[in-house]
Formats: sequence, structure tokens, C-alpha cells
Amino acid sequence: MDAARSTRPRTAPAASNSNSSSPPASARPQRDSAFWQLLALLAEEPDLRWLGWVLRQRQEGAAHAESTPPPTPRSRTRPDFAATFRDEEQEQEEEEEDLADQAEAPPAGGATGGDVCPAHHCPLCSGLACQHFGPWPLEALSLVERSAHPRMWKIYQRGLVRFLRYREEADLSSIWPIPKEQVRGFLVALDYRHLPSPKILGYLAGLSHISRMFHFPDPLQDFVVSRMVMAIHRRGDVQRSGCTPVTLELLRCLVGAVESVAGTFYNRLLFRATFILAWFAALRPEELVAEDSASLHPALLRLGDFRFAEDTIDVQLRVLGDNQERFAFRLVRSKEPWLCPVLALSNYLEARPRREGPFFLCGNGEPLTKGLFLSVLEPTLRLLGLLPQQFSLQSFWLGSLITAVKSRLPNELILRLARQPNRGPPQQ
Repeated sequence: MDAARSTRPRTAPAASNSNSSSPPASARPQRDSAFWQLLALLAEEPDLRWLGWVLRQRQEGAAHAESTPPPTPRSRTRPDFAATFRDEEQEQEEEEEDLADQAEAPPAGGATGGDVCPAHHCPLCSGLACQHFGPWPLEALSLVERSAHPRMWKIYQRGLVRFLRYREEADLSSIWPIPKEQVRGFLVALDYRHLPSPKILGYLAGLSHISRMFHFPDPLQDFVVSRMVMAIHRRGDVQRSGCTPVTLELLRCLVGAVESVAGTFYNRLLFRATFILAWFAALRPEELVAEDSASLHPALLRLGDFRFAEDTIDVQLRVLGDNQERFAFRLVRSKEPWLCPVLALSNYLEARPRREGPFFLCGNGEPLTKGLFLSVLEPTLRLLGLLPQQFSLQSFWLGSLITAVKSRLPNELILRLARQPNRGPPQQ
């Protein structure tokens, strides 16, 4: 699994012989992260050209820090199997889309051109930047970038590229906020090209995120757009079984979107930890949440089932049956901080009420119940353009188990994750 970094680390130029005509690695242009590419595209829009001033400040700051060597990364324990899952087909598809969009991606550091304000100190541009992002807009945008996984920004950036391309081909005006009719036409164009529903909904989620980031109306709130989204869901290429598995990519999106739904700081820590642990530990519903505050299942995880160390967490699970078997497994610190179970659980434990009992507690000390969990999961799914009725509490367990099978992990481990020691592993 790739580490969650906003920029690619610079590598020292390799020694080359005098006959080589290849430029040194330090002289080769580097592509910027998807987040800053997205902002660079927006900076060319007539209503958002003030963004060019912010990007220019970043470019000048990067040039000033060019001579500073990067810090040596801290070595980490090798991540566990769940932290190394990869979907090779999806990786290949993303690489192909990257090549297709490369000609339209702006260079590192800022916008590609256009009528961007050339002034180094522009009161109008700096005033608009501060109006949207506060007195330190560059620092605020850097924090916004780290609020979501790089792959999510890549999806949003691709969606923006496709939307700008559609608008140009349809000879539509460049206006922000996006007119409702442009969003409707964009959805029709994507559906006409028979793109998969998840991809269309991801692009639309990107336009929604961008609009809200700049305090514009959310296009998803338009009634016609919401009906069109429902129709795309019902085209037939989205599962409607009531237990659609949560993939690793969807988990990344859920962890990012729940920040906007959970409300309080404690709830953000709580649901981030529950989402991540539910997937990485392949937790069944009865292990994760209580049916209600008065009914605690014997398999429900408790504080005493966890052993915390600096880079590892040992978890003991109960396999209910005749022999009441218990088995333990270890979570290790991941190279991807955004989805690191050790980091998420450690942060939650720091804020958790100091009391024994169920591991996941609400801010008032009551156990996290199924109803409260779903009351946060469902609006999070809607925020991503997904239908909540397609998912359930078992979606995390099922997605983790299917990923383990596809990764060809040992059958014994898969059976333990399935909590079905007397059955064969699920088929792919």
C-alpha cells in the first residue's frame, strides 16, 4: 500500500557517465500532487483566478526550501497483511488514466497560464484568498490536502478534468458556482459514454467537494441532479444485495468523508477508529457495536481485549461456539498513516472515557450502538453518492474477507477472519 503523502519524495540524482545524454534526476520536471493540480486547473477559471496568487506563493516557498534536505523517515515495523492489499487491475487502470490526463495536468507549483494575476502582492487576490481560507490561505490549503487520501484527490482531479473538457466541447461558459444545467448535462454525457456508476458518482462527489470548499452551493442538493444520481445507481452495474462489500478504496473515501458527518472532534476519532478497525480486523457486527445500551453481546470487544505498544496492537477475539475459542492477532503500524489502524486506535484511546467495558464508547460513556453507528455511516455513504440501503454492518467484514481471499492469504487465516472454523473459505 502506498504511503499517504501529498508529494513524491525527491531522490538524489544517480551518478552517470560523461557519455550519457540523460539529464540528472534533479533536473527532471516533477508532477505535482493531484490536489495542487486540481487547484491549478481552478486557478485558470475566470471566477477563481485569485487562486493563482496562492499557488505562486507556494511555488516561491518551494523554491526557497529547495536546498533544505528532506528529513530521514522513521523506520517502521513491516505492515500486516491487511495493510498491503492491492487491487492490481485498479492500479493498472489508474495508471492508464494518468497517462490519458497527463497532457491536461498543470506543471508542479501553479497554473499553466491564462489571465492569472501577475502581481506578487495583489490586495484583491490576497483579500479573496483570506476571505475563503483565513489569514494563512496557503497553510490552510495544505491542511485541506492532508484531510483526504491522495487517491481521493486524484479521483476529484480526474472528475474536474472531465467536467472542464465537457464544458469546452459543449461550448458552455466558465462560471462558478457551477450552474445546475451544466451539472445535469455533465451527468448525461457521462452516462451516455457508459462509464461505470462508481466512477460517475466519484466525479460528481469531486464537484460537490470543490463547490463546498469554496462556499458555493452543493450541486448534489439540486432535486433533478439527485434524481439523476438515483437513476445511475439503478442502471444495474451497482450491487443491491443489502451487503455490498466495503473495498479498500471505499474505506479510504469513508474515512475522509466521515470527518464532515461525525460532528464533534471525539466522534470523528471514534468513527474513524471503528471504520478502520472493522475492516482491518474483519469485525462482525456483534464484535463492533452493541445492539442497544442494555444488551451487550458476549463477543463485543472490550477494553481488556487490547494490548497497546508503540508500533503494534494485539487484539483478542472470541469465536463463539461449543469451546468458546479465543484467538489473537496483531495490528502493526502501516506505511499509510491515513489508514493506519495503530494510529487511529491510539488517537481514539487518548480521548476515550476512562472506564472499563466495551471498547467503543460514545462521548457520554455509553456503548456505541448499532443505531448510532448506522446514523453516521448512512449520511457518510450519501455524501459519497452511494445508496445506504446497499450496505450494512457486515459490509466491512465481507470486504476485508473478500480482499483476503483475492490476495491468496493462507486458508487458516481466512477461516479465522471468517469466524467459521468448520467451513471452507469463501469463493472469489
